[in-house]
Amino acid sequence: MKPVTVLLFLGLLSLAAQAAPESAKEFEARYGRADADRSGGLSKQEAERAPAPGFPAVVKNFAAMDANKDGQVTLAERNAVLANAAKARRAQMQQRAAQERKQWEDRFARADANGDKALSMAEVDKAAQPGFPQVRKNFAAMDKDKNGKVTTVERDDFLKDEARRRAAERQQQARKAFDERFARADINKSGGLSKSEVENAAAPGFPVIRNNFAAVDGDRNGQVTPTELEAYLKRKR
Repeated sequence: MKPVTVLLFLGLLSLAAQAAPESAKEFEARYGRADADRSGGLSKQEAERAPAPGFPAVVKNFAAMDANKDGQVTLAERNAVLANAAKARRAQMQQRAAQERKQWEDRFARADANGDKALSMAEVDKAAQPGFPQVRKNFAAMDKDKNGKVTTVERDDFLKDEARRRAAERQQQARKAFDERFARADINKSGGLSKSEVENAAAPGFPVIRNNFAAVDGDRNGQVTPTELEAYLKRKR
């Protein structure tokens, strides 16, 4: 079985164990089908009656989405409200992050007794609560230039490196788990999964492949390989 590339593996693994992702075009088509009277928008009743997965965001926020108060929510109205809500959430998160950063930098400056814009281990130990437990625990690793001090830049660089390392580990673990699960389902060891093998695969199975077998089977040979699944997921993004 050909391994799947690491960069896409987390997304591939999660999507392969869930329902097929819905593209914007598919959502628009489903929205249109729910518009029973072909008015160009959904009434509250149409939104509530739409078959699963329905339009819960529209039902819940109907009044807010109905910008012109005509009793209909068009796709444009719905998208505008969701876009504004996402923008507001991002702004709120950025503001919170900026406040937390400012508070941390202020504490760092207060702990920097000699004003050299860095913390020695002695200064870390003497810092007022809540202190800098992360710096204390990883002091040697953060102190890149080995001068016995940790600057804010060194601390930030360490955290970025750690985040990249943990992400790489998760990708490797996800790749290994998926490859093993795929291999177990590949009963005849052909390197791909037939419809029968997909249907008989142990939980959580491969819903994306099962529900879209013909579309995923790029070479139409009755087998779906990890590479074909990857290509399909790329097209769906």
